[in-house]
Amino acid sequence: MAAARAARASRLAALGLAVLAAAGAIAPAGAGRPVAVAAAAAGIALLALAFAVRRAIALDAALLALAAACAAALDGGAPAAAAPAYGAALLTAAQLGHRAIELRHGGTIEAAALTGWLAETAALAFAALAASAVVLLAADAARGAGTAARAAGGLAAAATLVVLVALARRARSPG
Repeated sequence: MAAARAARASRLAALGLAVLAAAGAIAPAGAGRPVAVAAAAAGIALLALAFAVRRAIALDAALLALAAACAAALDGGAPAAAAPAYGAALLTAAQLGHRAIELRHGGTIEAAALTGWLAETAALAFAALAASAVVLLAADAARGAGTAARAAGGLAAAATLVVLVALARRARSPG
């Protein structure tokens, strides 16, 4: 498959997800709607600019603006259950957008490599969605919990950080 064709498909998919996230942020924003509209419009414009100039920094700025739109929606009254969907959409848009920018140099890409990358991206998005849902469920369960439950949550968070640091060190160590 031609890299240009894969890049075009990635750009369209990233733009589509960004528009969906923006629309999803604007609709339930309530009191935060003006901020959500401004941030979403800036995010979409910056995303288009990122693809026009093919620079990752503009893509990252677009994603920050879209995240601000989602935050404004959540602050303005959108249900907390929407947060995992916002996160998964932005994460997937980031993956697709960066891939589109990486593929700006011509050539070809093997179908098996593209399929593997798409499977990894989908798995990452679904894992992010599931992890966010678990966090929301845990937060909801902990609302009425006592000090012991909060301490257990703090220990679990610390253990997660220890595992992440160990994995990062393992990935960096040679051999």
